[in-house]
Amino acid sequence: QLQLQRDELEAKLFHAFPQLAIPLVEVDEVAACLQAGSLLIEFQRFTPYGPNVALIDSSPRYLALLLPGDKPPVAVDLGPALLLEQAIEDALLASAEELDDADTLWDAVSERLLSPLREHLSDCRQCFLCPDGELHRVAFRALTFPGAPRARFAEECQLQLLASGRQLLPHEPTPSQGTRSLVVAAPTFHHPSATDPASTDIPPGQKRSR
Repeated sequence: QLQLQRDELEAKLFHAFPQLAIPLVEVDEVAACLQAGSLLIEFQRFTPYGPNVALIDSSPRYLALLLPGDKPPVAVDLGPALLLEQAIEDALLASAEELDDADTLWDAVSERLLSPLREHLSDCRQCFLCPDGELHRVAFRALTFPGAPRARFAEECQLQLLASGRQLLPHEPTPSQGTRSLVVAAPTFHHPSATDPASTDIPPGQKRSR
């Protein structure tokens, strides 16, 4: 019921303000913006649901949606969200307290997060990452590259964080809404009128600063 109400309100809003409507983007459009050797990874935290999902399997999980520049898209299950998020929390705490095992704990995060993607990262020269959930707290550049324990992720390929894959699409310049500009600068914060609205101690011809 709430979903239907939300859809109805969105429809009314987009009808009144069509400029707010976000156009749908097809996978092929994003893939066309990726060069050979480039890889887009969108991480998603989700909760499995449906008639065939057992109660024990309904806990949140992480999924990696991979879109190579020259291959079909692939989905990789990263396992239960609780395990990955606990590993991230432990590593962050160890780093904040400068504990000796901080690097080991971050290696554990790399093992859970990047090792399942190893075969897809082997030929990657440029990687676009779209985190989700607790993955926003992860310093991807410092993670260990799968299959190369002494190499960091950022040393093996160029990394760039995105909010979503649609950011790779070319953007049309926003048309100008007018030809006149208004510039407001150098306010007189210590003028009597700044603290006393009723003050009229302003020289003739000078406008009140706000």
